[in-house]
Amino acid sequence: MISIILIVSLLVTSAIAKGFQDRINFKGNFKSDWMVGAGKYHRSKRTWLLKYPLSFLSDGWHAFDSIKVSCLCIIATIALGISVYWFIPLYIGHGIIFELFYRLK
Repeated sequence: MISIILIVSLLVTSAIAKGFQDRINFKGNFKSDWMVGAGKYHRSKRTWLLKYPLSFLSDGWHAFDSIKVSCLCIIATIALGISVYWFIPLYIGHGIIFELFYRLK
């Protein structure tokens, strides 16, 4: 029962994070440079660390994306019955696969 409650809570959190991502991207409700990745937070001004492994610190959109993906990785660990610590390799693997497909020409 606790697993079901946890999974539902994580799905709700993931959906809320996705909602904020879409609000940032399509609604323009946010004025903060950090939230929208503008000004000194623009992608062209980021270091390699903030573009790739620490992208969740670079702007609001990526922060909410990180929350969404983290929730889904934790759900996967629960569903597979493995240690929650596996969420870290799952999260990193998700990022690597994303980068490979993002860079396809």
